[in-house]
Amino acid sequence: LYGELRTYSAMLLPVGAALGGMLVPAALYAAINAGLPTFGGWGIPMATDIAFALGIMTIAARQAPLGLVVFLTALAIVDDLGAIVVIALFYNTDLTVSALLLGLVAVAAAFLLGRFRVRFLPCYMVLGFIAWLAFLKAGIHPTIAGVLLGLSIPAAADPENSLLHKLEHALEPWSAYAIMPIFALANAGVAISLATFDMASPIFLGILAGLCLGKPIGIFGAVFVLCKVFGLQLPGNATKSQLAATGMLGGIGFTMSIFIASLAFTDSAMLDLAKISILSASILSGILGTAFFKLQSLFGGGETAQQ
Repeated sequence: LYGELRTYSAMLLPVGAALGGMLVPAALYAAINAGLPTFGGWGIPMATDIAFALGIMTIAARQAPLGLVVFLTALAIVDDLGAIVVIALFYNTDLTVSALLLGLVAVAAAFLLGRFRVRFLPCYMVLGFIAWLAFLKAGIHPTIAGVLLGLSIPAAADPENSLLHKLEHALEPWSAYAIMPIFALANAGVAISLATFDMASPIFLGILAGLCLGKPIGIFGAVFVLCKVFGLQLPGNATKSQLAATGMLGGIGFTMSIFIASLAFTDSAMLDLAKISILSASILSGILGTAFFKLQSLFGGGETAQQ
């Protein structure tokens, strides 16, 4: 509604890049683990960790165009929403239809309130809690209820008159300093053991290929195709090498990838291996992205976006 992504054309590249950055890693993992008990982890390399990717970009690419930073932020957000949809559709327990219907009714009521511009926040909170609990009981991961509730709350192009904007900023300190650290710590526990870490395992190879190869290939490839088809410029008029380095930073999975791994694997040994693999691939992606940004700045930036 406001900011650099307020137009559909500006959203086209990060959305397309996010989709490419989800499909290619999933396909690589699935190809490596086809027919194996580990196949269920195909969703693990689909997610990009916003905080770590942006943090490393801030340190390693101080001269990167602002548009490229906005591009990575939007890409990671769309990526997270896609991961939530994947969790809801493919990583759920047996579906309970009655509870699902109750949750959908609560969500529909919230959208109806938003349609009539109702600004009394407790109404949305009650409906959101009902939807969250109903989705949980239905076997649909309840994070999807949070996304739907956010879409239902009235928003406006003027931040001063936007209930959603005010709520977002009121929740920001709680999210940044309490919810996210607890979420990360609760899902990141890894038993580091040489016996668990197997570099020849299809889990390790699939996650490594998905995050370190699939992410940059999917992100760069999607942007390249969209720019050719629609005649668009690269985000922030960045160079191709800067875009490639940004794609590598997209391979930093961490929190959401670990979360999906905990849903995909019930076997503790598989889960520990998946977590170590995610951390290893994320560190490698961060190092590669940083190195490419540093090399790009040392050798003068390379080709222009128009080239």
